[in-house]
Amino acid sequence: MPPMLPAAFTTRASLATVLPSSLAALGGQANDLGLPRLDHVVVIVVDGLGAAALRARSGHARTLAPMLGKTTTIDAGFPTTTAAALATLTTGTAPGEHGLVGYRVRDAAGRLTNQLSGWDERMDPATWQRSRTVFERATEQGCAPGRSGCRSSRAPDSRPRSSAAPSSWGCSR
Repeated sequence: MPPMLPAAFTTRASLATVLPSSLAALGGQANDLGLPRLDHVVVIVVDGLGAAALRARSGHARTLAPMLGKTTTIDAGFPTTTAAALATLTTGTAPGEHGLVGYRVRDAAGRLTNQLSGWDERMDPATWQRSRTVFERATEQGCAPGRSGCRSSRAPDSRPRSSAAPSSWGCSR
């Protein structure tokens, strides 16, 4: 039998639904994750901690590992690079829509640019990330989103590596 491609993930839950569902739950609205009405939301991102890594090291994650299952595992989308995944999480859209499609891409000048740390004054973020963020939508709805992160999540000059990439997100109405 010839090798087969893996089947697509078939759940509604994806990285793109996490923050939009969280924001909807703050307003008591129906959402893709089925979250109930919430007063506060905190989303914690651990880069690289996918379901496969969690299963492989389940002894080191005794609280999280037992929660793994088909209904609790979400699809990260494609490609699964940090740049694409963080933009997907924070915009609620897929890479083909938000525009960050990998780690390294060529810009209009022909330079090969790292999407996480290769930004300079000649690059306009709006030409790369074309979707509005969930945080912008939250602010328009009267919600005050915030972010926190450890020093390692920042570029050497202390700027966030991506304007759309908080380490955690909290919001209350």
